[in-house]
Amino acid sequence: MEKMKFDVRQKRARRNIKEAADWLIGENEATLEEYPEDSNVYQSAKEWLADHGNIVQEVYKLATHSFFIDGCCCSEQESAPILNDIRFCGKEWLLAQVEEIVAKQGY
Repeated sequence: MEKMKFDVRQKRARRNIKEAADWLIGENEATLEEYPEDSNVYQSAKEWLADHGNIVQEVYKLATHSFFIDGCCCSEQESAPILNDIRFCGKEWLLAQVEEIVAKQGY
């Protein structure tokens, strides 16, 4: 199977989606490690991680409204030109990338 080729805009978008997924999923996975199983915080994180559709929507929203540089999130205002460039890839394409990246992370 041939590996898909991406242009510069798409590479930037995929990298930002990956960072957004790492940020959100990692935050909830860390919660599972830090809180007791009977706590509300733990249960909330567990439910969030079990809801694939919600994860995809939340990652999509974060990846199209926040730009990540080296794991740090920049404000939408600071990164508006980059985010516009990412959004130019199109919602359908972006959601397909989010689906793939989230699935690769096991969710």
